[in-house]
Amino acid sequence: MALKRLTTEDEAQEPARLFDLWRNAERRAAQGRYDDAVARVYRLLEWSAQWLLRSRCGIDTGDVPPDRVPPGMTLAPNPDGRIQIGLMAAWELLAHHRPDSPASAIFQAERNALLNWLHMRNHSILAHGFRPVAEADWRKTLDWVNARLLPALLQETADLRIGQVPPQLPDRPPGE
Repeated sequence: MALKRLTTEDEAQEPARLFDLWRNAERRAAQGRYDDAVARVYRLLEWSAQWLLRSRCGIDTGDVPPDRVPPGMTLAPNPDGRIQIGLMAAWELLAHHRPDSPASAIFQAERNALLNWLHMRNHSILAHGFRPVAEADWRKTLDWVNARLLPALLQETADLRIGQVPPQLPDRPPGE
């Protein structure tokens, strides 16, 4: 069933891929590749906001309409005249347009924790720094994603009847 959700083009495919990305991060961590796992969590956070903005608000983070930028939020157009936003701005925009959504609620409640986590990630060797991600840092990330992010994403996907984070896909086909 998990593989079918990943390969069937419907409204549940993208959130299924988000959950699969989480499982991928877990696999990297199990191999001791914590920098890689944290990089995948960064992408999970970014993609989650992108998906929610696009699917729930009709906003593309690669070309945000100026009239969708709330007062007090400064987003400058790039040289092509398009407003493109990154992870934190995407979550802030989502919180503005869907303040009562489960994902927005965790962003608002966990903003400082997220900023601290981003600081750790940004100093990792697969981001902008030279410090490998320690297992203890990964464990904090794992706990936060399991306790806060995944429950919110599952609530956001309730209308798609996903229900739970799909299991890890098998590493070989059945019967092999």
